[in-house]
Amino acid sequence: MHRAMRSVHCPMCGYLEDHMVDLDSLDDNYTFACPTEGCEFRVMPEVGFPSISGIQSASPEVSKQLGKTFYSSAEKKAYMKEHKLVEFHKGDAEDISRRDHARERADIMAKRMGHRDEANRRETLTKEKAKGWTPTPGDGKLKDATR
Repeated sequence: MHRAMRSVHCPMCGYLEDHMVDLDSLDDNYTFACPTEGCEFRVMPEVGFPSISGIQSASPEVSKQLGKTFYSSAEKKAYMKEHKLVEFHKGDAEDISRRDHARERADIMAKRMGHRDEANRRETLTKEKAKGWTPTPGDGKLKDATR
């Protein structure tokens, strides 16, 4: 069952109340009776999208990556335009292709170091760290046994 909140205002006595309306059983003849005066009137459904979209002042958007809080969509757009930044939404096609490209590059670099792939390189480093080895920059390459 789908329900929606509807403000009910009596045109005769001025009674005002928020009332839950069943959307499944809603028809044009839905009537409401005022509990104070007993007058009946027809309630028309107002079902639609919210009139406000984007950032609302009551709930600002906090960007941990940028280290900034945005209190309106206009403020965020101006900041992004000023700093020539582009927002990526998680899961869209561009985000997925960017992530796949980064994974492929990491696998190529791990193969150059002598590992099967990036996951194998990380696994090897984790095992070495567990033995008490402290890595330095450039470590992670497998040592050639012939040298």
